Amino acid sequence: MTVITTKPSPPRASHRDGAIDLLRGASLIAVVTLHSLMVGAEIAANGELRTSVALVGESFFVPITWVTQMMPLFFIAGGFASLSQWRRMRERGEGWRAYVAGRSRRLVVPAAVMIAVVGVAITFAGELGLAPELVAEASLRAGQPLWFLAVYLGVTALVPVTSWLHEHHRAATLVALAGAVVAIDALAAATGMPGIGYANLAFVWLFVHQLGYLLLDGRVGSGVRGSVALPVAALIGVLLCVATGSSADMYENLNPPNVVLALYGVMSFGLVRLGKPWLDRVAARPGVTRVSDALGPRSMTIYLWHMPVMLTLVGVGFALGAPMPGVHSLAWWLTRLPWLALVALLVFPLSTRLAPLERWTPRLALPASRLGDRALATLSVTAGIVGIGTVLVLGFAQPVVVVAALGLLALSIAGANRLTSPKPAGRVQPAPQPGELWMRGFPQRDGR
Repeated sequence: MTVITTKPSPPRASHRDGAIDLLRGASLIAVVTLHSLMVGAEIAANGELRTSVALVGESFFVPITWVTQMMPLFFIAGGFASLSQWRRMRERGEGWRAYVAGRSRRLVVPAAVMIAVVGVAITFAGELGLAPELVAEASLRAGQPLWFLAVYLGVTALVPVTSWLHEHHRAATLVALAGAVVAIDALAAATGMPGIGYANLAFVWLFVHQLGYLLLDGRVGSGVRGSVALPVAALIGVLLCVATGSSADMYENLNPPNVVLALYGVMSFGLVRLGKPWLDRVAARPGVTRVSDALGPRSMTIYLWHMPVMLTLVGVGFALGAPMPGVHSLAWWLTRLPWLALVALLVFPLSTRLAPLERWTPRLALPASRLGDRALATLSVTAGIVGIGTVLVLGFAQPVVVVAALGLLALSIAGANRLTSPKPAGRVQPAPQPGELWMRGFPQRDGR
């Protein structure tokens, strides 16, 4: 049994927003809970372990997705926090190099550790005689949450650019991103090639992330009537899309993301904006503050490790002969609460041990080269996205895939470290070229 002490937590830093911390913490708990309920494991008639994705495909699950789809909230809260952090860094005289390097390290380092550990574990499980189909299933499920990490790395690395666009061309940027989402969906439908829709992994989430900027600046209409009109209009848009053939399952609309999910993001933004005063009051309660502050520094660790922990529990339970009732049976539903409690009792203490990895900087650095800072930043972010994406797409079952992914992630970390290493004395930075948005117009260390 875990004992939670009542020791007073240190006061929250002045730059933290309690409501945003609360939203991120609540969204994280909701994601872990939902993923736990989706784990279907039962003993087949022949005595073998049979796995499935519980809940998905059930008629009662579709309405549930309308209130449990938390990814837009993650990106809205992420946009709010990212813009706030970037502005504080600018006030301290830090430039985009420090920001991009910090983002890469914060997301890539814990991902690399998780990929290494899970890759070794799945390889050993296969060598010890685990059925190939179960190895493949574990490989797939352990890597599924990584999509968020790859997309979030790309979106947040662009904050120096997207924040400038927000500050100078706010409406035009949102319209352009929304137009790109619609165009990608239309092209996928017209060509009969749904794979084209995966381009919206960039456009939908960049659009929703920008909504977090709006939430921070509070510059969207005024008054209760205007605040209510936005989520209502977005809801009507979602309903029209569903009525004309789009899926009513908000998780199906996640893969690939589409217009429906973008509208759902607008609806989420409108509801958060409308409820922000109430959220501020709830977040200020001491108990809520302690929970939010406890979850914040280990949120990425919890997200990365909750699926491996659940898969390990299933494997150990099967090996020990634990009862595994048929999915959706009465016995299965009665065991869901103990199952959730067991997951929590393992995931949260584990996250306490592993959370320091979110702040760890391995001593890796690329050798000095003629690469400019923009090239180094691009290399670091791209290597991180591709490394994570490699395991996401190909899984953990093949050691060569895991090794290749880890090599790319090491390259990402080394590039980030080189980006922020001291420059040789007397080195003159090349002047930005016309059209290079990455540098031109953005506040730098030597001026704002």
